[in-house]
Amino acid sequence: MRSLLIILLLAPLTIKAQNSALLHEQQLKGAYQKAYPACVKAYGVDSSTRMQNSAQFSAVVVSADGILLTVAHAVVPGNLYKISFPDGSITYARALGRIVTDRQSMRPDIAMMQITESGPWPLLN
Repeated sequence: MRSLLIILLLAPLTIKAQNSALLHEQQLKGAYQKAYPACVKAYGVDSSTRMQNSAQFSAVVVSADGILLTVAHAVVPGNLYKISFPDGSITYARALGRIVTDRQSMRPDIAMMQITESGPWPLLN
């Protein structure tokens, strides 16, 4: 009888926790589906041969005209980068500028690139 009483008292808490977890999972899935098309793989390429000349890194499209944000330690302003979208489409971008991390001041490690072809491009809103 005591076990039944404990179960009856705890059941609403268990259901509430399960509903909360389900809500968080749905929110995460929605955010992922919204962001995924704008998340790209990038790597440096030689501007004449288009051969890969750097390690891969990620970036995200933040404007419909092809502005990408990425990490400063992966790009050199003026250099060309091959951009691969999740849907398989390929384009190129040029690094515009960067703010490199300074270990003492802890400034951000961020860079901006511009896709060389006209868009519109999928973007992160």
